[in-house]
Amino acid sequence: MNTVRQVFPYVYLFTSNEGEPGAQRDTFIVACSLQKLDFENLFSSGGYWKTGPFAWTERDAEDQFHDFGEMQSILELARGYLLKDDFAPLDNLLAPVFVNRSSRDD
Repeated sequence: MNTVRQVFPYVYLFTSNEGEPGAQRDTFIVACSLQKLDFENLFSSGGYWKTGPFAWTERDAEDQFHDFGEMQSILELARGYLLKDDFAPLDNLLAPVFVNRSSRDD
């Protein structure tokens, strides 16, 4: 969340479960946008969500962050980390994909 907030002015966090996140296992969906999203009629966008995000950040014209919902709690859990090679070894994660693809191309 800290990383995407640096790139996108609007960041929204949805739960894959109906309603608010609870004690059961959940998958969070992060929606990053260059413009503010309209939550008035989410059901018409595909019928999956009926409510808005449970946490979100909007950046104003002065580049100040405004956090809503449970965003402060989410950011506390992230402990201020920004994703970089030390925390997101994408090359290691994606290497099997490229090896698998090149073996099929032979």
